[in-house]
Amino acid sequence: MKVITVLPVYNEANSLAPLLKRIERSMAQASIGYRIILIDDGSTDGSLAVARSFARFLPMSIFLHEENEGLGRTIKDGLRIATEGCSGDDVVVTMDADNSQPPELISEMLKRVEAEFDVVIASRYAPGAVILNVPFYRRLLSELGNIAYSLSVRAKGVRDYTCGFRAYKASVLREGFSVYGDRLISSRGFECMAEILIKLWCLGARLSEVPFTLDYGAKPSLSKMRLARTVVGNLGVMATACRLKFSQREHPNR
Repeated sequence: MKVITVLPVYNEANSLAPLLKRIERSMAQASIGYRIILIDDGSTDGSLAVARSFARFLPMSIFLHEENEGLGRTIKDGLRIATEGCSGDDVVVTMDADNSQPPELISEMLKRVEAEFDVVIASRYAPGAVILNVPFYRRLLSELGNIAYSLSVRAKGVRDYTCGFRAYKASVLREGFSVYGDRLISSRGFECMAEILIKLWCLGARLSEVPFTLDYGAKPSLSKMRLARTVVGNLGVMATACRLKFSQREHPNR
């Protein structure tokens, strides 16, 4: 089993070097074979130069968007590349490039995958999780959004639908692309993380969570989230989730 870490990067020049060092160190300490798929989404701040300097000695491939296309397209491209170049037993990890999420947790997430879960979420709301230095409005938006998803989707064992720090069995992602094609992720913004989780759940993926400490103080860059766009996007994903659940009831053996 190998870990393929997908890093979507947009203007994270100050965060990227410490994060890549943490990934390298944590994978070595846990004796985990890994590679990194880094997608630069049109950065203008020197992120690409930082990435290229690390690619000289890390097992990392860099792919470019000439212009900023949004997190949805960037994650979709990264997951496609990752699944095309790995075996079904490998694990694909997605995480933010702002150094607010701990790669040291990946070894614990892999234990859940080995326990027969298909998707393991690093959860901000599982028992034992800690949230540090997150602005009030961001925390409120996240909590309200996840409550709304929990009420509308009701996926067993899921409290955090929107965190992008996850481990996926490669075989489950391949099934998702086989069934949905490019529609596996149709959202442009941050809501894409809820979209992919719900669609894989509708295919029968077994979901689990591990708690983690989110330290927003370790994030030197400004947030890329646009509040109004994110709210509208999540409402669209919830509507899609309702349609998929209705389709499951109408065609339970599909």
